[in-house]
Amino acid sequence: MKNNLMLKTTSIILTISLLVFNSCSSYIALKKEPENLRKQLKKNDCIRVFLKSGNVVTLKVVKVSNEAIIGQNSKIYFDTIKKIEKIKPSKLTVISVIMGFSATIFIFILAQVIKAAGGPVGGPN
Repeated sequence: MKNNLMLKTTSIILTISLLVFNSCSSYIALKKEPENLRKQLKKNDCIRVFLKSGNVVTLKVVKVSNEAIIGQNSKIYFDTIKKIEKIKPSKLTVISVIMGFSATIFIFILAQVIKAAGGPVGGPN
């Protein structure tokens, strides 16, 4: 039962951290000229691309070639781009994730100490 409670608590903290991380991301608009994109985009950058066709594509950059941005499962040619944004987590996001991760480790260690000491003190008689 103690392990079940620890697992639930850990899951809740991780879920909240991930929600905060995903919801606090901000987007930075980039100039869509190929020379600029080759300078500003690096491998593993997450970007959101608004195409002239009206579609919006979110992808992780693998490589930027002379004619396109290459993602894990897609290739977007520069001449099809209407607008492009790079996803950048805010400072609040980074702090929240670190705090959530630290709290998870603390709870895990605390649960192990309580378990090693023979369980919580008190409880029903």
